[in-house]
Amino acid sequence: SNYEDNNAVDGLLGDALKRASNVLDTEKNIDSTSNNNNSSNDDNTITKMAPSSYRNNPCISLTALTHQQWEYVLRPGMDSAIDATCGNGHDSKKLAEILFSDNWGKFKSSSSLICIDIQAGACDATKEAVRKVLDNNDILENNNNVQVLQASHASLLPQIASLSSPLALVCWNLGYLPRSDDKLLRTEVRSTISSIVDAAISIRIGGMLSVMTYPKTNADEDSAVRLLFVELSLLSS
Repeated sequence: SNYEDNNAVDGLLGDALKRASNVLDTEKNIDSTSNNNNSSNDDNTITKMAPSSYRNNPCISLTALTHQQWEYVLRPGMDSAIDATCGNGHDSKKLAEILFSDNWGKFKSSSSLICIDIQAGACDATKEAVRKVLDNNDILENNNNVQVLQASHASLLPQIASLSSPLALVCWNLGYLPRSDDKLLRTEVRSTISSIVDAAISIRIGGMLSVMTYPKTNADEDSAVRLLFVELSLLSS
């Protein structure tokens, strides 16, 4: 009934408010401890600041939640993924962990990971991040399972055509390269929408398109992406 549904929603909201209150109380205690302790590097203080870590805190970050969802979608050794805007390599690193790290070297994996960025520095950072996960310095040079490409994300069809297993996930982290001196070099509406459309017509059933937008950086791009996904949801419903 609607009454029972409302009660369930109210219960969830109540739990969320309690958890938020606990987080705020913890932060207040941390601030109080910091003010009464002249040493900000004290081990006890660092331990008490653990709530900022999503693994130990109910206040989970968007990135952590997104990465968790990827784990439910991707099938290691069977699926492929594309990081269409790899940037500093954090998302590519997580995708490599999911697809390869547990079974790498134990069998011939059908999974592929393609990481794309238009900036050379971003590609170098991504290579380094992926190498650390797979603990194999030759993997990017001598194996087709993982590729880091310096290219625009505007057209993904050539990369998708090269995959040897079903495309299960494509992710975008839009905007400019973090800690970059040139914040004018950023993703654009036309190329981003083209990229998402390519992925939408290629993704396997049960796959995922994962997009992080930044309205304050590019409000037009954020609005366009949101509208596109509204239209995609109507087509798939």
